[in-house]
Amino acid sequence: MVGKSDGGQTPNDDPFGEIGAIDEVQTIGERLAALDRLRHTAARGTGQARVPLRDLAVSAGVPLSSLSHYLRGTTLLPSDALDALVLALGVAPADARRWADA
Repeated sequence: MVGKSDGGQTPNDDPFGEIGAIDEVQTIGERLAALDRLRHTAARGTGQARVPLRDLAVSAGVPLSSLSHYLRGTTLLPSDALDALVLALGVAPADARRWADA
């Protein structure tokens, strides 16, 4: 998992409901915004505003250039890449299914 530091919060703590909010996502833009909020949550305690794309790409096993296109919305995000991203950002496997179903 990327973004976790000792003593910091993880996305599993879900203090602002980013994981739960995925149930209300209806558009691709909303899903991308929810992923961005999750990147911010995962970076807490690291001194960074959000998990860097390079770190996320390595952790999720997704090529950096593809990840950049996915998160900008220029290429549709395949379900296997979405699963890898949310798991790399610390979403529990049981909650990851909700992301794929959104």
